[in-house]
Amino acid sequence: MPLIQLVSTGDVPKLRDRSGALLPVLAENLEAQPLDTPVVILIHGFRYDAAKPENDPAKSIFSPVPPADDPRSVSWPRHLGFCRGRKEEGLCIGLSWPARTGIREAYQRANEAGVSLARLVDLIRFADPRREVVVVAHSLGARVALCALPHIKAGRIHRMVFIYGAEIGRETDHCLSTGNYPLPRIINVTSRENWIIDCTFAAAITRRPWTKTLSSCTATRCAEWIDLPLHDPNALALLRAAGYPIAQSLRPICHWSGYLRPGVFTVYRDFVRSPDKLPLDGLRRLADERRDSRRALRPRIANLIASILRVSRFGGIIAEKNCNERDPQELRSASSGIGPL
Repeated sequence: MPLIQLVSTGDVPKLRDRSGALLPVLAENLEAQPLDTPVVILIHGFRYDAAKPENDPAKSIFSPVPPADDPRSVSWPRHLGFCRGRKEEGLCIGLSWPARTGIREAYQRANEAGVSLARLVDLIRFADPRREVVVVAHSLGARVALCALPHIKAGRIHRMVFIYGAEIGRETDHCLSTGNYPLPRIINVTSRENWIIDCTFAAAITRRPWTKTLSSCTATRCAEWIDLPLHDPNALALLRAAGYPIAQSLRPICHWSGYLRPGVFTVYRDFVRSPDKLPLDGLRRLADERRDSRRALRPRIANLIASILRVSRFGGIIAEKNCNERDPQELRSASSGIGPL
């Protein structure tokens, strides 16, 4: 069975039906898979909860056969190469956590789920220390993955994919700085389609909609960090030239296009299974160029603001000078709304 469904109860991972201990199930399934195949852990975002059947990710995005009447439900396992009847698939784990609540409470629960993820990774390591572990997370699931890093020993998670991740920038930096090195290689998928949702998330958590978030801040946070902006024509052209055509978005605002756009899951699948196939160095170079262009633009903006302030100040001085040169009686008459007597 290449797919296991788990739930995070507090900070402890458990089998979905809670029918027994998790470690023997992991060991049995790992033993049945070739050593060169990965363990892929899927983490959903906001508004999912296994305890609520209508919002259960195991019946939608974590299912091999999601419901056909839900346009946002595509099978993550199948698109990543699982549940296809091949021996070399590896093991896929869907980790559900209670995110069907208010955004601020879900944000706090994601921290607990991060500890649960860390414990799951430790169990996988105990069952098979040679196995590569990869995390694929959407939205608030990225916070779950980041919160796990300080609790995981170095090298136990090899790669991570953040799809429109929902996390505050400073919290991201804190998790990375307190994590054990070497950190996993991370692809951070962003898009302008997610900008409104990003601002709404930042306003809900910090009361400041302009706060930098994981999705909107495309700075290189660590050596293994790679930004993939799906709105950038240069990044899309680079992927297309490498054999990864990604369809253009049809919506100006969409929080799910990071896994709904045709072609994008091929990138995630190869990053999970064969990362050397991807033009990662080229994507990193493009990220450096974007960062350098922003740095070059900052002095120009600063000079423009300074010029505006100087003009405003100069205009104020001229107005004050003209006002001082006018006859006092004329000024009094102007302020009273009548002409000079």
